[in-house]
Order: sequence, then structure tokens, then C-alpha cells
Amino acid sequence: MIRTVLTFVLVGALGVSGYIAYDRFTERQQLLRVIDRLTTSSRVAQAVVTKRWTEADGTVKTAVRFVELGGDGEPLAAPTEFVVDGETVYFDAYVLKFEHGLVTEGDAMKGRSLVLFRRAFGEHQEPAEGHPLDEAAEDGVPAAYRGDDPPGEAEKALWADFWRYANDPKAAEKAGIRVAQGEAPSMKMAPGRLYDLSVDHAGGLNITVSKVPAVLIGEDS
Repeated sequence: MIRTVLTFVLVGALGVSGYIAYDRFTERQQLLRVIDRLTTSSRVAQAVVTKRWTEADGTVKTAVRFVELGGDGEPLAAPTEFVVDGETVYFDAYVLKFEHGLVTEGDAMKGRSLVLFRRAFGEHQEPAEGHPLDEAAEDGVPAAYRGDDPPGEAEKALWADFWRYANDPKAAEKAGIRVAQGEAPSMKMAPGRLYDLSVDHAGGLNITVSKVPAVLIGEDS
């Protein structure tokens, strides 16, 4: 009898400890998912210098090829090419950053920061002289976030009311927006380098650099 009771106690204890271990494992996995969503970045565009030269008056010109990428990493449209004054290129964009709770939950529309590329310009140019980058967004919704179905009113409102959210904290809070602002990260771009533009799911725009594969340019840069 005593042996039977001890057996039940032992089995019960093992069951409780197993449940606690499973519960802690589950909590840890949930925490890792939250951390992952808050720290993940997604590539949204790429750019390369195709040519650089100096005019007779000493002005440096830089030719750039830019392509915006979708969520699958594939180009959304044919690359656009433009020339800027100088070696440093600015990529001007509107950026919406959402409340951390929406990001950690992986909200379908607000689970990561959204970017609307506007224009690119050189260090010796006024922003208004820049080359437009997203002319396809006639209703304000960036091409990167378009699916097969037409964008809904809520999605359109995010961009149509962008500056209202930027200037009205209550309206922004109601929409789950933490920050609405313009950002224009810049890079002194060099030929033979590939520039990735990415967005932090809980933050803003970044530019990182790597070598263009030799097979794409015909020589080792």
C-alpha cells in the first residue's frame, strides 16, 4: 500500500515538474517570437552606382539604378535610373512606425514599419530637385504593400492622413501609430557596391553595403 502511494506521489511530482518545464519552454518560445518581431528587418529596396564622372565645371555626377522590392524580395517593377549631383545620395521616404504591441502581435497591416519612397537626390541638390521613386502610388498606397486586391480604406487612410498623424498625437494613438515622419538616410555611394535599403519592423530605414557579385559586373571590384 505504502509503495503504491509513493508511486502515485512520484508520478504526480514528475507530472507537475514536466508541466512547469513545458510552461517555461512555451513562455520562452513566446518571448523569442516577440524579440524576433521587434528586432527583425526587411529589405525594401536595392541601389547600385552604374557610372560616375566629373563635368567640365568640376561637378561630380553619379548615375544610380534603384529598384523597390516586395515582401518576397522580388522587384516590384523595372529598376529606375537617375543621375544626382555629388557622390552622396539621399533616399527620402515617409515612414510609419506602429505601436510595439501591434508589432509583437504580427498585425497583418501594422506588424512592421511601412515605407513610402518619395525621391532620391544628391548632396549638391535641393530635395525638391530629386528624382521621384514611387510614381505608381496614385492613391497614396506604396507599391510594396499592394496585394492582388485593391487597397482598403483603412490602408489608404494611413498615407492620406500621414501628416495629420504626424501632428496629432491623439489621432496617431487611435490608429496605433507610434511615429509618422520623413526619413532620408544617405550614403556616399561607390561603384562596385550593392546597397540594401531595409526597414526595422519596429524602427526606421537603414542602408547596408556589400560587394556586387563579379558575375554581374564582369570584373572583381
